[in-house]
Amino acid sequence: MSEQVYEIQSTTQRPTYTYSHEVCEYWQTQNYPWRTEPEIDDERKAVLKRHSDIAPDIQHGIYPFKHIEPRLSRADIEWLLATYQGGHGPIEWSDPGQQSRNGLDLRGANLIGVDLSGLPLARLHGGLTESERANTTTKQRAMAAIHLQGANLFEAHLEGAFLAGGHFEGADLSRAYLQNASLMYAHLEGANLRTAHLEGTFLGFAHLNGKLMEHHEYERVRKWKEDFPQSLPPAHLRFAFLDRATNLDSVNLGDEHFGFVSVVDVRWGDVNLAMVNWEKIHMLGDEYWLLRHKAGDGTRQEQNENLRDYRRAARANRQLAIALQSQGLNEEAAHFAYRA
Repeated sequence: MSEQVYEIQSTTQRPTYTYSHEVCEYWQTQNYPWRTEPEIDDERKAVLKRHSDIAPDIQHGIYPFKHIEPRLSRADIEWLLATYQGGHGPIEWSDPGQQSRNGLDLRGANLIGVDLSGLPLARLHGGLTESERANTTTKQRAMAAIHLQGANLFEAHLEGAFLAGGHFEGADLSRAYLQNASLMYAHLEGANLRTAHLEGTFLGFAHLNGKLMEHHEYERVRKWKEDFPQSLPPAHLRFAFLDRATNLDSVNLGDEHFGFVSVVDVRWGDVNLAMVNWEKIHMLGDEYWLLRHKAGDGTRQEQNENLRDYRRAARANRQLAIALQSQGLNEEAAHFAYRA
């Protein structure tokens, strides 16, 4: 945020701020520690209110914020959360009594490249639920998917969110809280899921592989995020937290062309690994990256870095082999133990 004067308007007396840290300090005093932007003006509030009143229509792909102009910003999302459900505010996932509340409906919304880090987005409605997906077409499901390509979701709270088919290509989901969220069929190509909490997360049929984005799709994203790459590597799962409730049914972990998902130091937590087709995973992303990028001038620093990368790749293979063997998947375990 640039150093300029921000005027925060409201019926209550609020100061004029010169620096962004003063904005954050103000919201801290108002018990909104996750707010970092000056409050939107009354005209924008009226626009958001009108859109909030739009009744969703799954058949025709009509959702409250799908076609809003200008598109949603972080400041908009902060205000929507603060005033959600008549001022009850966002869902506090740590309170079991709130876990049945419906979250903010952002189906079909364009949030490409937006900074949503640290926001309380639990139970967010960013795609169709299982019951809503019944008797719908592929087109209808696509129209409901949220667009978060290249977005910053660092430490965002997305527990219990409905994100089926969502677009997270190149997004930063590191340290995000995704427990019990639905990411089935979600596009996570190039996403950073390092240290993300995926306990109980439904990742069935999700795309964590790399890909070359189609021209029309790439142009749309680049309109909002100019430095977005057209060729995306597989997702990074390093240090991610999984457990026996995490669903990996038919998840796509990569291919020989773009490489495979990096899984070094993943906390596997008794996740059912039999649901993954390991025959398609010839090597882990940690090793694939090493073999494709190994280079250097032979200096001591290069030698140390290469040794570190080799150890990391060996560790990833060994860790997965142990996890597979513990579940009786001995043939698959032997393959990765050999690679280690």
